[in-house]
Amino acid sequence: MKKYSTADIVKYYDKTSFDYHWVWNTRNTQAIHFGFYDEKHQKHDVAVHRLTEVMADMAQVQAGDRVLDAGCGVGGSSIWLAENRSAIVTGIALPPRQIIDCQKNAHHKKVQNVDFQVADFTKTPFESEQFDVVWTCESLCHAEQKIDFYREAFRLLKRGGRLIIAEYCRTTRPLPNEGEALLKNWLHGWAILDIDTIEEHRLNMESVGFQDIAFKDIKKNMHTSLRNVHRMSAQWLPLARILNKIGLVSDTRIGNAAGSVSLYEALQQGYWSYYLMVAIK
Repeated sequence: MKKYSTADIVKYYDKTSFDYHWVWNTRNTQAIHFGFYDEKHQKHDVAVHRLTEVMADMAQVQAGDRVLDAGCGVGGSSIWLAENRSAIVTGIALPPRQIIDCQKNAHHKKVQNVDFQVADFTKTPFESEQFDVVWTCESLCHAEQKIDFYREAFRLLKRGGRLIIAEYCRTTRPLPNEGEALLKNWLHGWAILDIDTIEEHRLNMESVGFQDIAFKDIKKNMHTSLRNVHRMSAQWLPLARILNKIGLVSDTRIGNAAGSVSLYEALQQGYWSYYLMVAIK
């Protein structure tokens, strides 16, 4: 089974930065993740920030809370939490390019109580019990062994601290052969080895000491965003493959788009769903 090193993950985000910036509009939203659609939030730019708001409510983020944004992307969630909840936020990510973007975005928004640095969320440089909240949005999927993240999150949280996660979860293990093939095409196109079931997440949380574990399936709210990335990727792929043959589009960008098509097809077949998870130390 193919594995993905830190260098592989960094390469994926570096090579696909154009697509996120211009197609997924991170230049304006500062949000790489999908959007939470409801009756009041029906456009991409507001839906991506609505997901952050829903997560913040679920984790009960309050003024003065120290938050670790583990896998912070280009800084959107960190900046939102600092602006809207007066939290003190540290964002970490593997790609140095993303950290530079985070710093530029925070400077542009004139947000003071955030900082960003390159770090691996399974082995951070921080001392134990430094944070009130550990936050990860569509990032835990990149951990080869999810329990490594859970151990580190538990170490970093103060007693009574909250863990909040937004993540893709497979419905069972193993899936039918066609389901495993669809997941593989999606995940490997995004430099992800595998995703866990909800029960696997629960067992990992419990094994390191987390309590009051709760899950919420929000696939219904995420469906529009997931469908949109499928539509854009399916339209782009034919031309992208032609341009790939003459060296104008990288294999990584082809994998990203093809993976985005398989993501939605696998969702429609019921092979995975989108969950929020919260737990207490």
